[in-house]
Amino acid sequence: MDMAEDYKIGVLLDVHAVKDSQNGFDNSGLANRTEWLDENNFSHWEHALGEWMGKFNMETGKYDHINAANLDFAWDTVKGLLDEWGFHPALIGIEPVNEPWWSSDFDVLKEFYRDVRKLMQERHSHLKFVFHDGFRFDPTLWNDLFADDDIHNVVMDTH
Repeated sequence: MDMAEDYKIGVLLDVHAVKDSQNGFDNSGLANRTEWLDENNFSHWEHALGEWMGKFNMETGKYDHINAANLDFAWDTVKGLLDEWGFHPALIGIEPVNEPWWSSDFDVLKEFYRDVRKLMQERHSHLKFVFHDGFRFDPTLWNDLFADDDIHNVVMDTH
């Protein structure tokens, strides 16, 4: 962070690995369902399973229950980042979870985002709150995330 400040580079802290994986891929710190096709090739897209919200039921296509402890752990992680780095001049924003799985419970994900943003506003309102669209590429799905007049420092990450 200090080096970034020295070179006038803004830093976005983007949480790539939450407990039990937000998407089941290596970019979440867990790739436990990778299938090696041969010595050089692997497959993982069809095995994606983000279980940070709880155990996912492949038959119903939903979580049987939501694991509040994991969500609390993710929230606490962001709180720790804010406590440690929130006042650093190089920090410009935080993305509380990178690329949550497309089958994440949408209502739970939105509530998690609201809770984290509230924390950020209370502690470090100057920071940008960046949220990933969860691979739901229709931006209108997010219109109710915050009130129309409450979008200061809110950024949607989509890719």
